Amino acid sequence: MSDKTEKKYMKKSEIVTFGIGLFGVALMVGKCVYGTACDRFGGYRMGWLFGAILCGGLVLCALADTKIAAIMFAAVVLYGLGVPLSTVGLAVWSADFGGEARVAQLVQQLQLSYAIGSLLLSTMPGMIADRTGSYAPAYLVLLACSVVSILAVQRTYLARAKS
Repeated sequence: MSDKTEKKYMKKSEIVTFGIGLFGVALMVGKCVYGTACDRFGGYRMGWLFGAILCGGLVLCALADTKIAAIMFAAVVLYGLGVPLSTVGLAVWSADFGGEARVAQLVQQLQLSYAIGSLLLSTMPGMIADRTGSYAPAYLVLLACSVVSILAVQRTYLARAKS
């Protein structure tokens, strides 16, 4: 390998490493901010806000094939900030929908469903990328699933508010 090729490769690996680290930081910040914001402003409002952030991150992930570093960095930050909706959100929804008597049971049921879904669908992005030659369609499928999930949770909030 020539020095020029090696330097180019090193630069790409450094960019990817920085992106992974940036995702981790965004995820930690997102968990803290989401939980605190739900306590202050409610799960319904924060569901819309963090749902939009998550969806924005997924859209940018689908565009990351453009190989523009700024898109990748924006994608990992938005996605990292939005993902807590699907993890911390389980506890928030349990408290909001289950009441004090059922919180622990509901958290357990939601976490089990989350784990089963993760286990069953974890290979889906790779299979889509193998067939299409890109992960962009997998991110679009994840975007569609996220939109449906967000709308279902928000609909539950509205239905509970009416009753």
